[in-house]
Amino acid sequence: MEKTDNDSMNDARSMRIVPIVRGIAIPFSLLRFSYTRSSGPGGQNVNKLNTKALLVVALDDLAAYLPDDALLVLARQGDAKGQLQFVSQEHRSQIANRDQCLEKLRRALADRKSTRLNSSHTDISRMPSS
Repeated sequence: MEKTDNDSMNDARSMRIVPIVRGIAIPFSLLRFSYTRSSGPGGQNVNKLNTKALLVVALDDLAAYLPDDALLVLARQGDAKGQLQFVSQEHRSQIANRDQCLEKLRRALADRKSTRLNSSHTDISRMPSS
């Protein structure tokens, strides 16, 4: 059976802000985590604990917190329902896998920022000299 953070979240936790990349932070309440049993090697721990983490974020929920160009880039990574999904089962702990999912979200936004900066740099280099 799948457990979710959102089922037992208290008011203090839902008000927490999660920094994503420089200048961008989102409320923790927008992040939907669920945990299941991980597959693969890991000994008996795999069969007893729900350590695999899945982070689901609705792009519509992020619209108030992200610039339009970031939403456009992230929309290409989203599924048909307009959601981003990040999975981690690399670690033996639920917390480490949850943190890895957040890191994957951060990387997706950081990649968007570097792509925009690289394309801006290209545009500047093509400008005629005066």
